[in-house]
Amino acid sequence: MKQSSISGLLLCTLLTILASCTSHQQTLLFLGDSMTAGDGVDAGNAFPALVGQQIKDIRTINQGRSGWSTDTFLDKWDEVEEDFPARADFVFIQLGANDLRVLGHQDSTITICIENMQEILRRLRKNYPDAEIVLMSSPKLDPAATVSY
Repeated sequence: MKQSSISGLLLCTLLTILASCTSHQQTLLFLGDSMTAGDGVDAGNAFPALVGQQIKDIRTINQGRSGWSTDTFLDKWDEVEEDFPARADFVFIQLGANDLRVLGHQDSTITICIENMQEILRRLRKNYPDAEIVLMSSPKLDPAATVSY
């Protein structure tokens, strides 16, 4: 079984268990680039939609934006935030690939991406203080680096 299939299966299992332990419908917010948005597939086959189809009583909100870097997310935060749900139990973030694709894999790009992700995390924590925030992928980081928010 591929690593991505195993990760997806584990994610769905975890969310199913968590959903069964709560009295309200779980809301999952997905932020990301084209991989989250589901470029190249029907909307129903984008990752957030697939998660929602696999688990009962889960509401998924896809805030994937094709071509957007972490800089773009911060620059257009007000636009994105308008579509945020009032409550989110989980926030999944898949960003950073476009930063590296456009600006390259230099240390300066990685540093900027880390700083941007820290700010995105701070803003998300302000909006959703009780949500579980999951970083689904990130650029190459220094193993000693930590992200705090």
